[in-house]
Amino acid sequence: MPHPPEHKLRWYQYKLSSLFILMTLVACACSWYAYEMNEAAKRRTAIEEIERLGGYAGYYYYDATGPDTLGEPPRRFSWLRKLHGDER
Repeated sequence: MPHPPEHKLRWYQYKLSSLFILMTLVACACSWYAYEMNEAAKRRTAIEEIERLGGYAGYYYYDATGPDTLGEPPRRFSWLRKLHGDER
């Protein structure tokens, strides 16, 4: 009895396991993004409240070499800050 021909995937076809891995990676990226946006909103709300009460608040940025005394925002993820606006 001859063996049935093996089914080869065409270039536009994918396996279900590949789709699962892709969806997991996309979900991780989206959850990281949502977490960062939530943390930024919390910081922004806290600073607005402090300033409303007459205080002063600012951001103290860190980089790989330690705290930045000039208070300049980090260059990392600058495209993301441009997209959603700088907090300060």
